[in-house]
Amino acid sequence: MIFDKDVLEMVLEEHNLPKEIKKFMPEKKVSEFQDVIEQLFGLHPNEHKLIKKVSDTILHLSHIGNVVFVGRGSNIITAECKYGLHLRILDSLENRIINVQNYFKLNRVQALKLIQTEDKNRKNYIKKYFNKDIDNPLLYSLVINFESFETEDVILMIINEVQKLKKRTIT
Repeated sequence: MIFDKDVLEMVLEEHNLPKEIKKFMPEKKVSEFQDVIEQLFGLHPNEHKLIKKVSDTILHLSHIGNVVFVGRGSNIITAECKYGLHLRILDSLENRIINVQNYFKLNRVQALKLIQTEDKNRKNYIKKYFNKDIDNPLLYSLVINFESFETEDVILMIINEVQKLKKRTIT
């Protein structure tokens, strides 16, 4: 199973939360003032409690096994799971721009802005909720510079590491 943005659906289901809560769980930074006001008026629960629920669900799903998480600090949340593979895949800004342009059908300026916004949001999310630096290579078991390899080679590297992990779980 692969969980990206749909991990929030699992959080809502596992913790019996209303679907409206999902909009209060973005990776982008919400102003502290806005968050406090919304909490005071009962518009949503405390954001740290929501993040705890997300973390609990990610950890629960990781114990089931054979899952892939993208984002939400999942590499930090599952750091103690000895059979997890925590990847960081890097690429040059130029390649990222081209890929985003092609995938989302954006022009160069729009693609660059999207990349910068998403990178900033992810960095802030990890810093705020986990007090970690997303760029710290020690948070990952494998860091791959996509610019140095062909796509097929990266896939083979990842498959090889997953196979090694599976062998360790059997023995």
